[in-house]
Amino acid sequence: MTATSPPTIPVQPPESLSPKSRKGTKLAAAVVGGLVLLGGGFAAGYASGHSPVHGYQQQIATAHHNLTTEQLKLTTQKSLLTTELTKLTIAQQTAQSREATVRSLQRKLQREHRKTPVTASPASAVPVVAFGCKILQTGSGGQEEFNVTTTGGTTYYGTVYVSFYDYPGSGDTFPPTSVQGATPVGSWQPVPASDIGASAEPAGCIASAG
Repeated sequence: MTATSPPTIPVQPPESLSPKSRKGTKLAAAVVGGLVLLGGGFAAGYASGHSPVHGYQQQIATAHHNLTTEQLKLTTQKSLLTTELTKLTIAQQTAQSREATVRSLQRKLQREHRKTPVTASPASAVPVVAFGCKILQTGSGGQEEFNVTTTGGTTYYGTVYVSFYDYPGSGDTFPPTSVQGATPVGSWQPVPASDIGASAEPAGCIASAG
């Protein structure tokens, strides 16, 4: 008899994991690793006597406070900017209104100027005063006196300048003098002594307004 060999059992290779299974495995490993690290951090914090959660809360509170402060500053700056813009707008409107008023007045003045006829004003009448002057010898000593009068019946209240002269060819000269005012009648006044020389006496006088 021929010996029979034992039956052969086929061996199948292990099934390979699909890509989805491998991805899920990696994700699970990452989550586990994160939990381990987080737990280690908490453990280290508690071991040192400080709660990491409290530290995070303080950081969050500080950041929130800083953010609120910056928001308030920004709001204030916006309010100031709005106020300045309002002032600028009002100033521009006021300037435009004034400019329009000035232009309106200028146009009105131009119209009035065109309507008003230009007439030459008559020259003011200036009264003309004429004077008379006489010299006479009066008194026993031959004292010379002069009299200044006005012609035309008017009275002059200003200063009247009097100059003296001698006969032509005499060569005598005499310094002038002055009197205050003159009337149609006048008044006799002595010729100043400085105007009378030892041998020369003025023969006449001329009066004029100052």
